[in-house]
Amino acid sequence: MVDPVTAGIVVGFLADKVLGTALEKYTEGAVEKINGLLGKVWDKLRGNPKAEIALQALERQDLSVKTRLETYLLDAMEDDPAFKDEIEALVGEIESGKRQSADGNTMILSGQGSKGAIGNNNQIAETITNTTNYNGVMPAD
Repeated sequence: MVDPVTAGIVVGFLADKVLGTALEKYTEGAVEKINGLLGKVWDKLRGNPKAEIALQALERQDLSVKTRLETYLLDAMEDDPAFKDEIEALVGEIESGKRQSADGNTMILSGQGSKGAIGNNNQIAETITNTTNYNGVMPAD
């Protein structure tokens, strides 16, 4: 089974790359890995005309195609378990290269911005767990 969060993260990397915000969020080493990951994704989706159109739209900074790209990527990962494993491993490496803010917090976003967390690792895990049933919006305390 393919984790849809992974596809959301990868498409988020694509958006960060085309918007020019990747260097703000990730270390230089992580950005290099993002570039390699994105090359692999592009190569894999090449040949799927709908995916190519969506990728081209994203390159023009049309973020409305993110959901479609997630679907195309999920399909490719389900069809090719070796590709899925490679993508998941690269995502794990890249996530470890997130920049930390001055207050020591790490920001994690997934999917279409529907779920996110800012805080130390324990706070992040708790927030992600608690937001699962609230469609990404935390109830008031």
